[in-house]
Amino acid sequence: MDGNAIRMTVVSHQPTPWSFRMIRPLLLCLLLAVATLQAADTITIKAVSGLQYDVKRFAVQPGTTVAILFINDDATDMPHNLVFTRPGKRMDVVNAAMAMGADAIKTGFVPPGPDVIAAIPEVKPHAEAKLSFTAPTEKGIYPYVCTYPGHGLIMFGEMYVGLPMPTEKPLVEKEPSNPHAFPLTRPYLYRLFMPDSNAASVAIMLPGDLNLCWDAAACRPRYLWRGAGVDISAYWKGNGSGRVKLVGEKVWSAGSGSPLRLSQSTAPVVDFKGYALVQGYPEFRYTIDGIAVKELVKEHDGGRELVSSFVVDSDKPLVYVVDAAQNAWFSSSAGSFRDGVLNVPAKQGRSFSITLLAPANAPAGKDAK
Repeated sequence: MDGNAIRMTVVSHQPTPWSFRMIRPLLLCLLLAVATLQAADTITIKAVSGLQYDVKRFAVQPGTTVAILFINDDATDMPHNLVFTRPGKRMDVVNAAMAMGADAIKTGFVPPGPDVIAAIPEVKPHAEAKLSFTAPTEKGIYPYVCTYPGHGLIMFGEMYVGLPMPTEKPLVEKEPSNPHAFPLTRPYLYRLFMPDSNAASVAIMLPGDLNLCWDAAACRPRYLWRGAGVDISAYWKGNGSGRVKLVGEKVWSAGSGSPLRLSQSTAPVVDFKGYALVQGYPEFRYTIDGIAVKELVKEHDGGRELVSSFVVDSDKPLVYVVDAAQNAWFSSSAGSFRDGVLNVPAKQGRSFSITLLAPANAPAGKDAK
């Protein structure tokens, strides 16, 4: 190799003032990017027994990197996932996952669509997974939820983006501790195994201090009680096997059998189809002898009364049967009660309501005249 070639090689590797000025800004940008990535702290969230996350809420700033380590530490060996949704879209995403049917297995029970902003699909027991995403630039409360079948109603938390997190406080005096990611506002409900009912029960906490146990297996109300609601701390810790405690006193108990019927003497065949929330109130969907029924339950008169509004897909006459001793507690927008039986004329049964007086101090099973 001659001298000219050597000089060319050396010169080609010497930085000139012009090349250094070009490279310096790029180096600074690279260093800043690395520093930003290193500044993102990892948030560890565990799935634990009782269908819950151990982290109920956390806060981040808009547009920052969110790094998640998700650990399935559930001692009951159930799979779980972690799905972040847009504000107010938690139940929409849960229902979308359920609607996928068998296809949900392929995606780890994460449904497609714009309501999901980030997700970790199904994680097997005693396994873990990582997720990194950019927090939304719009301030708000972004839920995260397990969309594995049956988990999404109670297994969730919330990511506060650019907002302060609330301080946990009892809702009313002697209220059980709140296990959720945010303060509860009536009406709200739980699906769980209720005392003096069964595993298909729905506990509904209505405004005021009125509470209803509704039996989804039999498609009928079970009882009313007044007070703070339910203490589910043992239930959460035991993955549904713990006992739920009523916080308050029963004021009314229903009779046996399905009250809404086509015939007074024949109990109907009932089939529960699910429910929807209408401004926070549950509207139960079921069939009686194959006829579709919607039943919306709400409180009235400051919680002194319970109103059940029915929409029935039939022009046939209907009857509503209650204990004769409690007949004075009930009234209806169609027909009137007599000896514990309400006869609803044909066609009027398509839309009617029944009002149950819920006295504050009446013991269960006693007349309230």
